[in-house]
Parts: sequence; structure tokens; C-alpha cells
Amino acid sequence: MIFMKVIGKVSTGKKLKGINALLKWIICIYDYFDSYETTGKLYHILFHFIDYKILRSSLCHLLYFMTKRMHVIPYRINKLQKLVKNEKDNRQLIGLLMVYHSFNSKVQVPVNVRLEDMFVFEHPDPDFNATLRSIRAYWGDLEEHSLAKPKLQLSRKNPGHTENTNTKKRRKDNEIAVDMDVLGIYNRIQDLRLSEQLKQVLEDRTIQHLLVCRPDDDIIQRLSYYLGHELLSSVRWNNTKDKHALQVLLRKLLQLSQFSKSQFAIVNVFLKEYLKSWNGIEFQDEIFGLIGFIKPADYEEIYHGFLLPLYRKYYVMDVTWKVKLISCYTEWLKNWALLDWRGHNDQEENETSSDTNVDRMTWMFEGLSLRVDYFVTIQKVVEHVDKIGVMGLLAEQDHPLLQHATLSFFELVAAIPLDYDIPEIIVPSIDFVCRCFFSSNAMALSRICGIIAHYIHAFSVNDEKDDEWLSRHSPEYLSMFNTYVTDMCSALWKNKALTLGGNAMAFGLTEDSIEKLAEYCKERGDDLKSFASITQSAALAGYSNRFIQILEKEQNVKVKHKEPVSASSLKRMQEQGGISIDYFEYRVRYLNYLSSQGLDGIEQLLSSTMKSLIDYREQLEQQEQEQEQDSSP
Repeated sequence: MIFMKVIGKVSTGKKLKGINALLKWIICIYDYFDSYETTGKLYHILFHFIDYKILRSSLCHLLYFMTKRMHVIPYRINKLQKLVKNEKDNRQLIGLLMVYHSFNSKVQVPVNVRLEDMFVFEHPDPDFNATLRSIRAYWGDLEEHSLAKPKLQLSRKNPGHTENTNTKKRRKDNEIAVDMDVLGIYNRIQDLRLSEQLKQVLEDRTIQHLLVCRPDDDIIQRLSYYLGHELLSSVRWNNTKDKHALQVLLRKLLQLSQFSKSQFAIVNVFLKEYLKSWNGIEFQDEIFGLIGFIKPADYEEIYHGFLLPLYRKYYVMDVTWKVKLISCYTEWLKNWALLDWRGHNDQEENETSSDTNVDRMTWMFEGLSLRVDYFVTIQKVVEHVDKIGVMGLLAEQDHPLLQHATLSFFELVAAIPLDYDIPEIIVPSIDFVCRCFFSSNAMALSRICGIIAHYIHAFSVNDEKDDEWLSRHSPEYLSMFNTYVTDMCSALWKNKALTLGGNAMAFGLTEDSIEKLAEYCKERGDDLKSFASITQSAALAGYSNRFIQILEKEQNVKVKHKEPVSASSLKRMQEQGGISIDYFEYRVRYLNYLSSQGLDGIEQLLSSTMKSLIDYREQLEQQEQEQEQDSSP
């Protein structure tokens, strides 16, 4: 074998530069060896020649590939630590020592070394690696483009049974057997090379179950170290080498994150680095998917590491990209909302010593600090998405896809207090509410009304709580929200749009702005007070026109209604022999019609706020109950 011949030449001490070049070539093709049984037996020989400075980098790189748990022995640990201490150029030595540390946590690593700062074992020739992969793919080596097929599986110690077997005893024996298999699989994983360990974890669902149910810090740390090199090398080469391999790895990591609802800390480190140079196009689905599983942290860290780089791209990208980013933020917030925040709060309150400053129950692979107010982070993230959502709607002229994405985000935010047991009520800005409320798209108008209706219910439930797990909003905050409700309902139901006084604040517009709008409406022959009503708004006027045609067909009238529906127009129609219906009754039936068309948010808002409508609904319910009683025997 060529590998053995090259190692044999090392012992001669001659032509070491040429030997070093051959070692680099072996590093390039190491992943394509048919068998690693022979190479593993040469581990002690390679380690013996680690003193040769000219060969040290290549030897450490090979040892990094080859190291298993059985290779981590006191003699090698002591020798590595001594070399690290005595040698100035010790990056490769520290890298190998960190591999040893991942197998044995008692191995001491220099305190100034951090996992994310270590980029030691660079590929000697990325161009050669990319070319080799392309050649193998061309000749149909499909395994080249996928991770290795899982080899470790749970064995069943009691696969068979007879009808006379005691069920309880069999179940107990199986539980013991599975428990032994769990430990056995963990032990067998640690006997594999680092690359094989990573492939097993990313491919084998059984091992993923074990990792989720019985997290092993040593295995996670060891995999993170190897995974960090694989990912950060892609950043190093600015993503120009072997893109397909990186995409496959990112997909596997995304599948693991989707399964575990968490991800390795090193993936967050990779995303921070990668987003600095990401063009926003390559690996779009994988990157957005992984962003959705970034763990909660202090807002400043989240903002500068993730939100700010993405915002810079959001500003120049097209509407489709903007929609994907907002949808990504929605999934991200949803994954945060699914965490057990009440349990996290209990751990924070019961904390008694400095060693328990990390909550390892709420977030699996790394834990959450008990020193961070994550609800503040959630609030600021929502405010950030609110801000870029409004900017996007302005830039894209209220594109329906972007409206849908931003409204979906706030539908989640509105549901957080009740559906996810998070005591925070975070209302959207007045800019976002106005943008949707005065949109010519009925979908946007209906959904913003439904969102506000959800907030009304959330505030009501919060006020009824008698424990400490509630939103502690200020009176000013609630008063601001009440102005939203008053302004929207006045415009939709009372035909009093943009009025000032009491709780009505005309959506924050000044008197001068309102006067100018009134003049503009007068020039057009419109009424400012009713331009946003459910029968005359730009978004709903067409629905109102279709609905009155339906009523006219039911009553079979010859005189048709040909103007925007209002109380006075209906009265005139009745006098002229047209449709005969009261304005209030018309609006009630019209709301039902809108709901049948999927625009149920408007009815939800008005039915929960307008007293005349509430009383009417209650009266109808009472009449129905009386009819049921009368019809019963």
C-alpha cells in the first residue's frame, strides 16, 4: 500500500520535503480509502515522528483524521501538552490536543483557545478535492454525494416470543436489553473516527433518538469540533470549492435540527461567519431553515450576528427573497415559542449557586443562560420584523405575498400569550396596522382585523389571571392599543373614520393631514367619514356590490342599486321600489357573507367590540333557544 511506503520513508530522515508533499497528497485522498484497518495500525508510528517540524502539520492533520478513543493514552497526552508548551508554532498541536480533549474531558487545553477560533487543518488542495469529487460523480459514484449509510443499529436481544411467555417479564427484559444497547452504541460511536461519527449521527435516526433522549456532552463536543472544521472551511474558501458537498452537509444538519428542535452550537457559529459573505442566493433553503433553529440569546448578540447581516440583504433583494426571510423569522419565533419558558423561569427562580447558571432542559445541545431576559429578546425581535415588514411593504407597493408573510408573522405573535403560554403581549406598530387596514387588498384588511381581535382576547385573559405569569404592560401601552381598536371600529362600523376625541386618535394623523384628506375626498365627491367603512372601503366595496346583487335577486326587484351602499342609499331604494332592507340588518348579513368568503377577521373584531352587534347576536341566540324549547315535546 502506498500509504505504508510513504510512512516507511519517514524513518530514513531523508528528503522530508518530498515526503511532506506525499503526506499532503494522502490527506487529499484519505476519505476515498477502501479500508482504514491498516492505517489505524500505523497511528503510533505517525505520532512518533510528530517531533519533525517540517512534517508536523501534515502528521497532525492525518492523526486528526485517524484518532479514536483507544489512541488517547496518557503518554501521548503528556507529549502533546509538552510540545504545545515548548513550541511557538503550535496551532496544529493544539488542534490535535483538542481532539484528544473531545475524547477525554480531563485533557487540559490552553485556556485562550476557543472552538470557534480554531481553523487548523485546512485542506491542502481544495481544487484537487473538488475535481476528484466531480470525476467520481461523473463515473456514477453516487455514494460520493451522500453521507455513508448507517451501520450501527439497535439489536433486539429478545426478538421472539411464544404465547405462553410472561408479558410483563418480556417487557422488562426488553427494556434492559435496549438500555444496554444504548450504552453499547455510544461506546461503539466513540471507537469510530471523527468523520465516521458525524456521518452516523447525521444519517442514523436511532442514534439521533439516543442523542436527543440521552445527550452526551463528550460526543456533542467531539462532533462539534469536527463539524466546525468542515463548515468553517467552507467560509474560509468563500464557498467556491465543492459547493454540492456543503449543500449536502447543510441539508443533513437541517434534518437533524428539524428532528431535535435544536442544533449544535457550532452551527450558530458557522451561520454568523457565513452570513457576512453570503450572497443570499446559494443554499437559500438550507440557510433559512437553519436560521429558524438558532437558539435564543441576548438581543445584541442576535442582532449583530444574524438580524443585521440579513437586513442588509433584505434591503436590496426582490420581493420573493423578502417573503422567504419574513417566513424564516416566523418559523424562528415559533420554535422559540414552543420552548418551556415556564419551566425555564422556575429554574431561574430556584437557582441557588453559580454552577447552575445554565438551563439544560429547555434547550438541548448547549443550554440557555439563566442570566438573560429572553422575553426582552423576543420583544425586540418582533419589533425588528415589524420595522422591516413595513419597509418591505413600502418598497414593494404592498405586494400580496409580502402582506401574507408579515400578517402570518403577527398572527403568530398575537397567538403567543394564549397558545404558547408566554406572558408577553407584543402589539404591532401603528405603521403596520395602518398599512394593512387601508390596503386595497381585502385579505390584508380582514387579517389585520382578526389579529387585533386576538389581541383583545389576550388582554382580556391576561387581566383575569391571578398568578405572576402574566404580561406586565403599562397603562399607556394598553391605552395605545385601545386607540387601534377605537379607530378601526369607528371607521368600519360607525362611518366615523379619522375622527379625534376620546380614545379615537385617527391612527396618529395630525389635524392638518385629516383636513387635507377631507378636501381631497370632497373633490372626488366622497365622504371622508365613510371611505373606510365595510360597505365603501376600497378593499370591500366590490364585495358589498356583489352581496347587494344577491339580495336583489332574492327579492326579485327591478330597480337596481347603483351606488355605494349607505343608510341613505338603502332608504332611497326602498322608496323607489328597490331592495327593502334596513342598513343595520344589511351590515349584519353582509358580515356573514364576508365570513363565508374567508374574510372572517372583520366579523371577529366587530363582534367582540361593537355593543349594538353584540346585543343583536345575543338576542338572536336567545330567540333560537326559545324556539328550540317551544319545539321540544
